[in-house]
Amino acid sequence: MSSKYQTILVPVDGSEASLKALDRAIELAKFYSSKLVIAHVIDVRSYSLAIAYREPLEEYAEDNAKKILSAAEEKAKAEGLTDVTTLKKEGSPRSAIAKKIAPEVKADLIVMGATGYGMVERMFVGSVSESTLRYATCDMMIVR
Repeated sequence: MSSKYQTILVPVDGSEASLKALDRAIELAKFYSSKLVIAHVIDVRSYSLAIAYREPLEEYAEDNAKKILSAAEEKAKAEGLTDVTTLKKEGSPRSAIAKKIAPEVKADLIVMGATGYGMVERMFVGSVSESTLRYATCDMMIVR
């Protein structure tokens, strides 16, 4: 077992659960002197079907992602972290976090909220945290 996490990944979506996960990730990054990577995945499937509204929805999703990431980065830096990176991707959060983002940033710990936005979808296909846990190749912490 590794005694130190070098890179901690925390996906955020603006939900209460992801803010709790961010708090825990900041604590851990301070404790281990780790790099903190704050990621947001724009779920392109949510607006791909609405052709007539696609452009305004894409703009909203982009603006929302920037706000979420900016607020999270400011919080981490206000808590004293200096090695903080933000990352925005498009795709399915269900697969992007574990299969693309974590390997790309070489995360050795993923910290996620137990539930986030997408509760209706979770009833049918499972939560993003559950899917990430299934596919992650590094340690993972679920924050309740």
